[in-house]
Amino acid sequence: MWEQEKSSYQWIERNIEKYKPERLEPLSNQRMDFEEFCAAAISPYQLEVLEWWEQMAVMPFEYFEQEGNRVITVEEMTQEMNLASSTYSIVQEWIRPSDGKLSFIGYTNFLHGITVRGSNVRRQ
Repeated sequence: MWEQEKSSYQWIERNIEKYKPERLEPLSNQRMDFEEFCAAAISPYQLEVLEWWEQMAVMPFEYFEQEGNRVITVEEMTQEMNLASSTYSIVQEWIRPSDGKLSFIGYTNFLHGITVRGSNVRRQ
């Protein structure tokens, strides 16, 4: 089982460039294959049981991070995920008061609490 999980992670690492927003726009009217569907549909709660969950969550977090200091601003996060400015107040709840930036823990809370499609809070 571990080898299968590890190979899935390696697949994500090899293919992450394909899924950047600017590369996806031309595909918006095309069908997705089963592997793509699974990647889009899987819940963070399902992934947390895996030993390498934190490593998998760090990869997109580092992509969002612009300054290399392991924190991102609310504006960077919502802009990169194409969320409405109305989500700022929701994301603001996970910001460190000391420097006003989203921490990795805040980012994982964000994964659990916001649906990108509707930008609504999901009750846990």
